[in-house]
Parts: sequence; C-alpha cells; structure tokens
Amino acid sequence: AIDSSRAPKPWMPVQAGIYHCQGAPGQCNWLLVRRCEGAQRCVVFFPGDISDFASGPGGVLPNSYSLEALLWVLCCKFPGETVVLVKPRMMVNMFAVYVNFMLVDGTGHPRPLEDLENQQDGEHPEVKPPNAVRHLSGLLRSLETELGEALPDEIVLVGFSKGAAVLCALLRDTEEAGFWTRCVAMHFVDAGLARPGSFPVAVGHLKALASSAREDFMLWVH
Repeated sequence: AIDSSRAPKPWMPVQAGIYHCQGAPGQCNWLLVRRCEGAQRCVVFFPGDISDFASGPGGVLPNSYSLEALLWVLCCKFPGETVVLVKPRMMVNMFAVYVNFMLVDGTGHPRPLEDLENQQDGEHPEVKPPNAVRHLSGLLRSLETELGEALPDEIVLVGFSKGAAVLCALLRDTEEAGFWTRCVAMHFVDAGLARPGSFPVAVGHLKALASSAREDFMLWVH
C-alpha cells in the first residue's frame, strides 16, 4: 500500500541529486537520484527517446518531457522509495542511445544479436554486447560511494519505451545471480520500437533467469 502522507505535494518540489557515475570500466552515465530515508526498495528507471534535462539541447525541450518531470512522476508513483533515473549515455537528434548497456545503431536502436554472431573482421575479435547487469551494478556501487551510504537492497527495474530495451539487455545477463536475487520486479511501460529484433530475449534466457531470480520476482507489462 502507498502511504499518501509521504507522497510529494503539488506545491512541494522534489529534492534530487545529479551524479556522474562509472559502471563498467571506462563507461559512465548521469544519474538523477531522489533519495528517500527509510526506503525499502531502489527503483531504477530507464527513459525513452526525447527526454533530456529540462534545459535540453538549445533549450527547446518542453518541461513535460524532461528527465526532471519524469522523476517527479516516479516519485509520485513510488513516494516512499529511493528513485534512480539512468540517463542514456548520449542523445542523438533526441534519440536515446544506451550504448553502455547494449550494442546499438546510430539512432540507439538495439542491433539484433543474430547479426553479430560469429563476426570476424581480419584481426579484430568477435563483437560482443556489453554486460548490462555488470554495468548497472557498477553504477549503483559508484552511486553508493557518492552518497556515502548503501542503497536499499531490493531493486525494482522500470523501462519506458526505448528504455525497455535495456530491461531486455539485463534479462540476457542471467549469470549474475547476485543481482537477480536483489531484483523484486521489472516493469515494461509502453515498450515498443519500430525495428524488428529490438527486444531479443529468448525462451532460454527466461529459463536461465528462473534459476537465478528470487521466488517472488514479478515481471509486469503495462
């Protein structure tokens, strides 16, 4: 149940911090964070295309589409939890590019894994996607160092639009059992991209996840 007394009021601003954190070695993301004292869960959110900081490129981004506005909505939905919004590594013509979590094309669309299998280019090694879980785990550890305290042990993952493709990248990294025992829920919100192969999670990945995830883990599609 949501404690309405802890929900942000329309006249009360949400206090948040912005942190530049490292996940995998040499790979960084900006995190927009609302810390909540006494929180039991850490809600990690991946936004979709368009959304950037309120100033935006050239100052033309409507505030309603900004990362700050999305954080406000998340804090209303999860008033008693710590919220971590993960900004894409870069924005290209307002397309979100999560290059630290998965292999993508020039506009941030995930590249189908079958296109990359057994690729060899002369002396160059086979191209492999990043390990999304290790990168996210590294980001959260780096954030804990910045905050000077531990984050809540339980994790809720939320992906909106293209951000849901990051959830799929995480689902493919099922060998990271330590992460999945912390994850209590995953929410796909309005997930969809007009590109075949954008959400490449096979039955085998889900079966492997069953051996790593906690018994009360829930996956939601909104």
